[in-house]
Amino acid sequence: MQLLKKIVINALAIVGLLGMFSCQPKDEKIPAEKVIARAFDTYLTEAEINDLLLEAKTREDSFAIIQNYIQNWAKKKVLLDIAEKNLSSEQLNISKELEDFKSNLLIYRYQQAYIAQHLDTIVSENEIDKYYSEHQNELTLTENIVKAFMIQVPRSFNQINRLRAVYKSEKAQDIKALDVICNKYAYQCNDFNNEWVSFDKLLSFLPSNISNPSEFLKNNKSIELTDTNFVYLVNIKEYKLAGELMPKEWGTKQVVIPNILIQRKLKLLNDLEKKSLEDYIKKNKVEFYYP
Repeated sequence: MQLLKKIVINALAIVGLLGMFSCQPKDEKIPAEKVIARAFDTYLTEAEINDLLLEAKTREDSFAIIQNYIQNWAKKKVLLDIAEKNLSSEQLNISKELEDFKSNLLIYRYQQAYIAQHLDTIVSENEIDKYYSEHQNELTLTENIVKAFMIQVPRSFNQINRLRAVYKSEKAQDIKALDVICNKYAYQCNDFNNEWVSFDKLLSFLPSNISNPSEFLKNNKSIELTDTNFVYLVNIKEYKLAGELMPKEWGTKQVVIPNILIQRKLKLLNDLEKKSLEDYIKKNKVEFYYP
């Protein structure tokens, strides 16, 4: 807290650069809390910014956070004052906009609560298959994806040849041996053998980029790379290229289920609006006077 007080003192020097803070009206009532800035008759206190400093790691971080916050706070106050002095009375009348914003916000919040309570999130296989067959134009891959296994071991690992012999194998004894290596010696293991993953994501674990990923996948089933500290081994079990039809597992998770749920949400909201209006008309709460 002592450090914060010292930082605030320094921050006040910066605030002093803004002309508006150079003189304070004598009759103003100053808050009892520690004040770190003033704009006209509004004060910013230390207590209002304490939470912003929780993630600061150094004195310099804290100072930068305070400086940035009070400058932005002051700019808003100044611009608001200028706007109020220069806009016409008609432009200053924002009551309709505020009422519209309040109405839209309350409706949105109710809609979200209604969706959370009523949305059926279970999608059957039949629905997935139907969507997949009817919307294949939406199911084109925009990136390369793979099923693969990656292991990263220290360069000092003395069983590297044994690892090379087992990390591509599907034999039970080799899988068991690989599991031991992963648990005891590996820096990291990423097993994507049974799920599709973005090839770019897989490459992010490796120390160098591949200039033409599509051509690489067509011609390579494995990757072996070395940097100063580690050896990286990757076995590519399957791949699909950008522009091809999404495999069902990938398409279901990335496109089909999200789109089906969006359609259900829209139907829920449309039904809600229609039924609510009909109910209120029956209750004589709403009437239409057509010309």
